Amino acid sequence: MSLFMALAITANAQLNFGVKAGLNVSSFSGFKEFHEEEDGYSRDVEQGNKPGFHLGVDVQYMFTPQLGIESGLFYSTLGTKVTGTGKYRSSVYKTEVSINPSYLQIPVSILYKFDLGQDLYIYPSAGLYFGCGLGGKMEEKTGEEKRSLDLFSKLSESDNVADELVGEVIANRFDVGLNVGLTLQYSNFTVGLGYEQGLSSLLNGKLFNEEEGYIPNAMKDSKNRNFKVSVGYFF
Repeated sequence: MSLFMALAITANAQLNFGVKAGLNVSSFSGFKEFHEEEDGYSRDVEQGNKPGFHLGVDVQYMFTPQLGIESGLFYSTLGTKVTGTGKYRSSVYKTEVSINPSYLQIPVSILYKFDLGQDLYIYPSAGLYFGCGLGGKMEEKTGEEKRSLDLFSKLSESDNVADELVGEVIANRFDVGLNVGLTLQYSNFTVGLGYEQGLSSLLNGKLFNEEEGYIPNAMKDSKNRNFKVSVGYFF
C-alpha cells in the first residue's frame, strides 16, 4: 500500500522554476540601544533600518497540488546603520557606523497552497535559510575621520586596529536562520512578503572591548534580521 501511495504522489509531483527579486529592509536583532547620563555627559546609541535588495532563481517541488517545498539561490544585501551621539556641555560627538554584508542564500521552506479559484492561490511558507558571505564593508565616520574595513577579510596592521585583532575578521562568513513568508500567486506571477531571523551571531566576539567605545559593544549579540517584499515569475 505504501508503494502505491508513493507512486501516486510522484505521479502528481510537479517541478517549477522561476525568478524572484525584491526589496530588503534589514537591521540587527540583539542590538542594545541605550541612553545614559552621568556628570553632565550623555550618550545615545540608536539603530536604523538599512534598505537592500535580493534577486535569484526560485524552485518549487510540489508533492501534491497543495503541499510542496520551495528553495532557490539568491544574492541578498543586508546590514544596519548605527548612530552614537555623545554630549558634554556645548560639545557634541557623533559616530556613524554602516555595516553592509552581502550573501549568497539558499532558503528551504515547506509551503501549502490554498486555491482561491480563477487561477489564484495564496500560500504560507516556513523553513530555514543558509547564507555564505560574499563581501561587504563596515564603514565608520566620526567627525571628519572615516574608516572602511572589509567584513570577511582578515584585519591587518594597515587597518589601524589593536595588535590582538590583526588576523581576525569582523563578521562570521556563514549565517543560518529562520524564514517565513506569505505569497499570493496569480497564474505564473507571484507577490510575497517575508521575514528572516538569523540564529547565528554575526560579528566576531573578539572585537568587543569596553575600552574601544560603546558602539561596538552595543552590537555584540547582533544577528541578521530582514523584512522583504518580492515579485516573481514561474516559467
